[in-house]
Amino acid sequence: MQLAKAFVLILFTIITSPIFSQNSTVKDQAVRVFLDCSGCDSEHIRKELTIVNYVRDRKDAQVHILSTREFTGSGGMKETFFFIGQNEYKNQSDTLSFSTTSDITEDERRTMQVNTLTMGLVRYIAKTPFANKLQITLEKNDEDEEKTSDKWNSWVFETYASAFFNGEHSYQYLSGYSSLKAQRITEDLKVEMEIEYDIDKEKYVIEDTTIYSTSNSKGFNHLLVKSINDHWSIGYKIDMGSSLYLNYNFHVKLMPAIEYNIFPYSKSNRQQLRFLYSVGPINFDYIDTTIYNKTREMLFAHELGVAAQFKEKWGSINISLQGSNYFHNPKFNRLSLQSTLNLRIFKGFSLSLQGGVTMIHDQLNLPKGEVSSEDVLLRRRQLASQYDFWGSIGFNYSFGSIYNNVVNPRFGN
Repeated sequence: MQLAKAFVLILFTIITSPIFSQNSTVKDQAVRVFLDCSGCDSEHIRKELTIVNYVRDRKDAQVHILSTREFTGSGGMKETFFFIGQNEYKNQSDTLSFSTTSDITEDERRTMQVNTLTMGLVRYIAKTPFANKLQITLEKNDEDEEKTSDKWNSWVFETYASAFFNGEHSYQYLSGYSSLKAQRITEDLKVEMEIEYDIDKEKYVIEDTTIYSTSNSKGFNHLLVKSINDHWSIGYKIDMGSSLYLNYNFHVKLMPAIEYNIFPYSKSNRQQLRFLYSVGPINFDYIDTTIYNKTREMLFAHELGVAAQFKEKWGSINISLQGSNYFHNPKFNRLSLQSTLNLRIFKGFSLSLQGGVTMIHDQLNLPKGEVSSEDVLLRRRQLASQYDFWGSIGFNYSFGSIYNNVVNPRFGN
């Protein structure tokens, strides 16, 4: 009986709500905008930039705004907005960008986003009855005339540390991670260095038995890339460190590399098709004797990778294929494929696919002897496997009013 009353109350609320009202307050003559910006605070933008109409589907829009984000040498981000005219604004497109530093606040970044979007939309708003609401001002100061100097010579340093713990009567977990990064990124040269330390500790209590599990790893990574032209780059990468899980007391890898991008690097925020080849020595010092009776060895290997990235109005696709093998025996090889696809199928319906698969035939580091049940269950040691895979699929479908102007934060979003 109570359930029936609740149902009647809900039905009454829906019937008496104004969602089917014909007295629309929508600004019918304002520019219809589809904001395709995954890194934006869309609610803030809709509250601050109210002179346009926001629609839920790109096909209903007169202007499709597509955004991309790239890391800059200062540790910040370069955000680019592509204003793509549709219908009566077809062939009227523009591109605007702004860059942030690593210490910028979220509110400052949102303000820069709104300002950039406003500037880009002026040309479209100017052709509507709302043009008389526009007011353009220019703020100028003496600093604009001064040439900036950088005492750090484009070097940026960053340190990070974190800890996480949880537990209950029969289980406790503690994790710690720290890193130190240094990088210098210019148009001609890219230099990156990073030191990392990671530790995980677990405790299990099963009746009268207590099981402890500890895993840790340390690493140093270094990358140097020299630009040759808008398509070619050369450089090298160095990886070294230790890992209990991977049976590495210490390992170091030096790989000189060359890369070719079919598309100019200047267009990397929208499209990339890169081929990367690297070759060099790898030295291993193992914790336990391996299944090939080795405690240490030096091997030569090479890698070939292909990566493609496209971001368009219909969605985006990222796909990478990488293969490697050791020179002394080609049967020790690895092939990995990963892909992310976000696709707008038709009005209101979008599909998301992610996945990866790796064919593994190069586990020279596996320790000799039997692996205990504890190591298997707690994932303390890497196990023999010829493959691994992962994947996800999702879809979204929405219908109803094409407008998306109103922000109402009551009771959460």
